[in-house]
Amino acid sequence: MNPLPPLQVLADPYWAGRHPYHDSRFITTADGVFEGPDDGPEHYEFTGTQIVAQMRDCQHQAEYAELFAAAPDLLAALESFLRAPSIGSSGPGSVVIEVQDFTLKAARAAIAKATIPAKVKIGSSLQA
Repeated sequence: MNPLPPLQVLADPYWAGRHPYHDSRFITTADGVFEGPDDGPEHYEFTGTQIVAQMRDCQHQAEYAELFAAAPDLLAALESFLRAPSIGSSGPGSVVIEVQDFTLKAARAAIAKATIPAKVKIGSSLQA
């Protein structure tokens, strides 16, 4: 599987600092940047690969935005953890750790949820 690109949280360039929800408005690829004069939101241009999401005003918006932006790193770390020789065996330079079965199942389920495309039930058939 190709790794997901790193993400970042960007403020709305015009409204940042003027309203708390606008300080963590956009989740973009790490190369994203807003450019333009400070004379209105319609004058800003986004340069970068893509805007992945635009957050809506909600309680804990900054925390959700940071969690969303950290998702590719969290997924890679969890996948790496499950591939590590320290789970169930002692590889060179590793320490054997005990992981309860339900924890391994939860980790594998989280990876599957993050990597398998969602199925949408339409009538009696499943569509990807």
